[in-house]
Amino acid sequence: MQIQRSTKQIAVILFSLFVVLPAIGLLLLSVVGPRPTTPPRESTVLANFYAHRAVFEQLHAMLDADKPVEGVAGWGVQTANSPLWVKPPEGGLSISRFHEYLTLLREIGAQRAGSEWEEHREVGIGVWRSGFAGESRHINVVWLDYEPPNTIGNLDDFYKTPTPRSPVYRHIDGHWYIWADW
Repeated sequence: MQIQRSTKQIAVILFSLFVVLPAIGLLLLSVVGPRPTTPPRESTVLANFYAHRAVFEQLHAMLDADKPVEGVAGWGVQTANSPLWVKPPEGGLSISRFHEYLTLLREIGAQRAGSEWEEHREVGIGVWRSGFAGESRHINVVWLDYEPPNTIGNLDDFYKTPTPRSPVYRHIDGHWYIWADW
């Protein structure tokens, strides 16, 4: 049995193949990657921190001042009042303050900054990530008001340990640490 397709059906199929599917692919790439799948070396993260320490300190101070803000990234802000990310001025953060965060994040090559006010104070700045959903891995530079458990001496050695791994901290200086869940 031979199936005949009309010109209109062929046009819809071609449109789907050459326009819709590539558009979906580009959208997924913009959300998920492409990103390096190998984490940066410890020396790279430390060099970036020391070269831009004033920016890390400024982000920490801004998140302290903007207490309802729990996260800031190019896609918006998240506040204590909402689990959803929103674009300013929604969420109580002015557009100019939002752009100030984004400028500082770009300066240090970070994707996001955030804070938690649970039992302890924690500010995290996401400097690397790879993967998606349950398979994602992160490296953050964090400021903590306590000495964390699972502190290691060398991040590069940690990468060589068998998976799955528990998140660890590598002390940088003062209250600053590298947090990795790689």
